[in-house]
This record gives sequence, C-alpha cells and structure tokens, in this order.
Amino acid sequence: MFRPAWDGRYEPANGRPGNLVVVDATAWPGKPAAAWAPTLPGKPFAPPSGRGIPHLVSKDGTGHCSSCGRAVRLRLDGKTVTHKTKGEHCPGSGQQPDDDAPLACWLPVKDGLTPHGLRHSHKTWMAEDGIPEILAEQRLGHDVPGMRGLYAHVSPRMRDDLIAALQARWEKSLRERASIDPRSPVLLLDNLLAPFRAGQKKTISQIPPRTATAPILSVG
Repeated sequence: MFRPAWDGRYEPANGRPGNLVVVDATAWPGKPAAAWAPTLPGKPFAPPSGRGIPHLVSKDGTGHCSSCGRAVRLRLDGKTVTHKTKGEHCPGSGQQPDDDAPLACWLPVKDGLTPHGLRHSHKTWMAEDGIPEILAEQRLGHDVPGMRGLYAHVSPRMRDDLIAALQARWEKSLRERASIDPRSPVLLLDNLLAPFRAGQKKTISQIPPRTATAPILSVG
C-alpha cells in the first residue's frame, strides 16, 4: 500500500522498479484498474495482454460490450458479436461497443519517501508545534542523554498539547483534501470527508480531556 504513494509504482520485484498503477479516469481521482509495466524509452506503448490481464484498451477487431463491459470480438459492421454473460445471452450482443475508458497513472505523493522518512517528518512537526524535547524523543523511542533526560519528565499536560497539535494537523489535512474533491473511492477516507460534503462547520476533534492517559496515535 505504501509503495504506490511513494513512487507511483506497484509490486517491485528483485530490486527493479515495479509496475505503474493504472487507473480508470472516468471519475476523479480515478479507480485502480491494473498494474502495467511502464513503456520502455524509445518504444511505443503497447498495453499488455494475456490471460488474467484486464482488457482496458480495444485492439483491432475487439471492443467493450456496452452491457457486460467485457472485451469481445466485433462483427464486420463494428457491432459486438453474440455472446453470453453469467451463462445467459448478453443484451449487449449486436450493439455498438462502448468507447475505451480514459486511462491515467497516479503520480507519487512524494518521490523518495520511505516509512522511515515519516519519522523525520513527525519529529519536524513536533519541533514546529513546540513539543518539549523529552516527549518528542520518548515518542520516537529515543533516550535523552545527560542531565536533560535525567531531570525532565513527561507530564499529562505535555501529552494533551501533543494530542491537540496532531489533531489540528489531521483536521487541516482533511480540509485540504476536501477542497480538492469531497469524495474518495477509498471508503475509509470517503467517510472521513462526509462532514465537508454536508457543508458542516462544526469541529471533528475528539481530543480527550487533559486528565486522559489514552495512547497517542501517529498520523502519517
């Protein structure tokens, strides 16, 4: 799941770049359709074909049935041949085929980003938000050396301030995402964007009271 967001590729093998994440761009931001190998420099793009590979681009003599969506042969007049779907006659037989779906490739969120790189981002966020060093280092699993680590202790108020800062960043990221498009094909994200689609202005914070000792979740 992380690899496509990192560099836009999927399923790397033997240290080589993986396939591109190809999406059906009929509706923004696109729906994942297949993983295709990138075009080689200097050579024209040829959609992969074979058993188990989705037929997303029509070839000579084939087209997409307007009813079942399958790639089927075409008659001499350009209409689909008689065929079956789920064992029954397909109503798209003898009809004009649909146009190919527009295809696109998702661009990477951040080239070169790695899971470890998120730790660097998280430490930077805490520094920007003024989180005390003792808590920031504890959160990363580090020990603060010397007297700084001996005499400084994490207090409930420090934890509450960290929770509030991370929650504010999370809500800001949802607002910015909703300003691009209030829907998402990813169900979890689509549910999180629901308040923005409804035009609600109420806060979505769920910050525990200052006496809470609930574990703090990292936001990647």
